[in-house]
Formats: sequence, C-alpha cells, structure tokens
Amino acid sequence: MPGTLPKISWEETRVVKIAASGVGLAKDSKATEEKIPEKTRGDKTTVKPAPGKSGSKSGSKSAGESGKVELDLDVIERARSSGKPIMFYVHGNCTGPADEACKTMVNLVLRQKPIVTLATNFHAVEIDASKLDASLGERYKLKVSPSVVFVDYQGKVLTVLRGKQSPKQLTASMQSVLAENARRLEKGSKAAAEPGKPEKPDKPETPDKSGEGQAKSRPPPGASSGGASSGGGPSGAAQGK
Repeated sequence: MPGTLPKISWEETRVVKIAASGVGLAKDSKATEEKIPEKTRGDKTTVKPAPGKSGSKSGSKSAGESGKVELDLDVIERARSSGKPIMFYVHGNCTGPADEACKTMVNLVLRQKPIVTLATNFHAVEIDASKLDASLGERYKLKVSPSVVFVDYQGKVLTVLRGKQSPKQLTASMQSVLAENARRLEKGSKAAAEPGKPEKPDKPETPDKSGEGQAKSRPPPGASSGGASSGGGPSGAAQGK
C-alpha cells in the first residue's frame, strides 16, 4: 500500500532461570521459562509459564551445583552467540504525559526507513515494563516508558534514551552503538587469541539521554515500573493507547 511505513521485525524473548555463572540450568529449565509474546491483542496480555513444573528434582540439583540462580532474558544469550547488540524498545507504562510520546515512538519514529534498516543489525526486542521482573528492569535499565535501551553483545548496557526521540537522534545513537559493539567484539576476539595479555577497560555506559514526554521514575497510579514477575512485549501502540 502506497505511503505505508515500514516496520521493525521484533524478536521474541523469554525470561529464563540461569545459574549465577551465566550458564543455563538443566533440561527442565524450560519448564520455568516465561514467554514474552510477540503481539498483544485486546486490552490485556496474560503471560503464562510454559507447560511443566518448576523446581523439579533435577532442576534443584542443577541450582545447587551452580550456586545462586537468577532470571535473565534469553535474547542476551542469542547476542553472545551472534555478536550483535540488542535494541530494546520499552513501553507499558504509557499513561499521563508519556502517552503521546509512546504513540509517536511506535507509530512514527520507529517506522522510519533508516531506523528499520539499521535495526536489522540488532536483536530488536519490545519490552512491556509493567510486566517485567524488577531485577531485570534494574539490570538492563528497562523501566522508563518510552525509552530505547542499547545493550552490547555481552549483555552490558551501552546507552539509554529516555522519552520521545527524533529520528535523527535515534539514528545517530544506533550508528554509534553498532560502532562501539564492533570495537568490543574485535577486542574480545583479540583477547581470546592472545590469552594473558592485559585488556584496556571498555568505555563507560553513556549517560541517560532524555527526550520529550518520558514517564517519571515513579510509576503513575495503576501502573507498575517493572514490578511483575513476567516479561512483557509488544506493541507500544496498544499499551500506550
């Protein structure tokens, strides 16, 4: 259809249990995975655990052998395997002054051709902050709606863009993140090829860049800032309206 804006191909992600070492649990860990749906239909999205029972004997054994168990998003492991950075679009608490900003981001800014094209170089994931476990929201800065959070291939936060961004601002940030991730990937490859050689520290995380219409850190009445136990996903327009 003429005039139709392109769309980013958003990936699905799951909340999974991992050992503190970053290694996934045994086979029965699938029983405790929670899927973040790719599409949201209707006014509510119910996220249910995959079939099975959590805390089985074999799972308990794995947790005991590995020590502390924590939650993570499986897209982090995909990034480690592919070498691609992650681009999170955070929504879900789009009420009050953030409502218009969320609608503009999902219906206009994130559908500009240069941004959609650049997004193919990322693992692009939509996150509903109101349904995400608080520990994950804190670790990956997935709390403010709307915001775009960039994470490198190792799972380290690079840049946080809060509030409504202009296409120009977002494009520049995406290009900068791709360059920094490539630098870190090359550095990691050299370190693996030359074990024992001291490494230079990575650049610090870019300070939060606030745009217009961002939600305040304190969630508005009736909204949660990543306090639920499950991950949420998509469409920012549906959640923001």
